[in-house]
Amino acid sequence: MYAHEDDFYLNVIEEQKLLVSLADQITNPDYDYIAKLFQEYRKTALGDHNRNSIFKCLVEVVNNYNNSGCDKTAL
Repeated sequence: MYAHEDDFYLNVIEEQKLLVSLADQITNPDYDYIAKLFQEYRKTALGDHNRNSIFKCLVEVVNNYNNSGCDKTAL
């Protein structure tokens, strides 16, 4: 967000145009909007940490380990 605003300051020469651009939420979204957007991205890209899929994955890992035939007494 701050890097985006810095680009405005560096690239817009006319002060009035800069103020209008910074005030316009289409070109310069506020912190809450960015935070909610990131939360949705994280949920979509990484998944919810309490979903059933994480527990299914853990069951699969444990079953693979148990069925691997390694010497468990050596641990």
